[in-house]
Amino acid sequence: GAAYDSQTNRAFGSRAIFIKHGNGDVQIPSNSAYEFAGGNGTVEAVIYLMGPVTPEPGTVATIFSAASADGSRIRYQLGVSVDGGSLVYTNDSGVKLTWAVPVKLLNRFAHVAFVFNATTSVTAYVDGRSLGTLSQTGFGTGGVPCWIGYGPGLGAIMTSAPSYWYGTVDELAIYGSALAA
Repeated sequence: GAAYDSQTNRAFGSRAIFIKHGNGDVQIPSNSAYEFAGGNGTVEAVIYLMGPVTPEPGTVATIFSAASADGSRIRYQLGVSVDGGSLVYTNDSGVKLTWAVPVKLLNRFAHVAFVFNATTSVTAYVDGRSLGTLSQTGFGTGGVPCWIGYGPGLGAIMTSAPSYWYGTVDELAIYGSALAA
């Protein structure tokens, strides 16, 4: 269900993955480089959230996650509230961190980043601005694939499910270190 967004009439998002109404995702095979075994890492992307697919409060539109396809294991989920008002991090230990964004992320391009530091903290950024650092526990287990957009296993394990994405994800980058601001 995910497709190449071939719009070339804009500066960003011209080679993005387009996911319409939560119908689709892109699976990246399991790779230890995406698991941040030392507890440090960074995930960033240029996103465009087109609008809520499901109106339920608390629903998360997943940008990127590390989870098994059957939902039996998850490492983390990075997303946006479907109203575009906050960035959200969740993991299989029941941790849910939320950062309010200064300008809603609906219907606009935004650069988002999540920085993991020493397994115990996550810092969220929007358009280069830090939204703050929050503490977390239970970073999860490894050996699972990663997903751009809604991974099929997320609905079975995440309290924020369903976690549909409607829009584009572009310039996704994963770093094995906690990048400085």
